[in-house]
Amino acid sequence: MDKKILLWSITAALAGFLFGFDVVVISGADKKLQALWESSDAFHGWVVMGMRFGER
Repeated sequence: MDKKILLWSITAALAGFLFGFDVVVISGADKKLQALWESSDAFHGWVVMGMRFGER
């Protein structure tokens, strides 16, 4: 196998893993942040939607 293809494959896999891990961590903290910032449900929904939009 070409080393360049292997390197790009590992890089893409690692980037996907790190992004997925980041989304899980943020999703676990979102309600605590909503309470901390005393934000409304509508604003919280926009923030979460923006985070999810970044996944695409």
